[in-house]
Order: sequence, then C-alpha cells, then structure tokens
Amino acid sequence: MSANAARERVESARRELQQAERQLAARWQRWRALAVRHRLALVLGGGLLSGFVLSTAPPKLWSRMGAALFGGCGWLLRSPLAPTLLGALWTNILRVPATPPAAAPDERRGT
Repeated sequence: MSANAARERVESARRELQQAERQLAARWQRWRALAVRHRLALVLGGGLLSGFVLSTAPPKLWSRMGAALFGGCGWLLRSPLAPTLLGALWTNILRVPATPPAAAPDERRGT
C-alpha cells in the first residue's frame, strides 16, 4: 500500500467519523439542553431515588452487588485488555475537541 493510498484511507475514515459525530450531536442536543435546564431537579430526584433504594434494599444484597462489582473490576484489571481499556479511557478523559460543540439554542429567549 502506498503512502498516498494510506493517507486517503485515513482521511476517508476521519470524514466518516466526523459525519457520525455530527449526526449524534444533532440527535442529542435536545436531551442535553433539557438536562442542563433541569439539572437541579435531576440531581435532587436522583438523590431521593438512590436514598429510597438504599433504605429499602437489604444489606446482604448490597454486599453481593459490591462484591460482584469490585470482583469484576479486579478481574478486568488483571486481564490482558486492561492497558488497552485504561489507555482508551485516559485518552477520552484528556481529549480536547478540535472544534467546540455547537451551543444549544436557548428556548427561553426564543432564538
């Protein structure tokens, strides 16, 4: 494979990725705007719901869930996939977008 063919494949893949990102952004802008507008209600509702679940579930269930969660995490970290998954996670955390996302229109102002 020549260098030009490789560059063309990379550019084609980048264009496809950017198109997919734009499609996802268009679908999720309404939900994101709704979540931003009602952030306090979501936090309070989530806290009340989690408090209710914590108070009604027996401690034995929570201990089993914790053992399963931390046992699974331990198994994953000992697996050969751990460096790859941690690298991908770290890259997504530190990634700075090349272009800022489009701002959602503010419906209260009518724009």
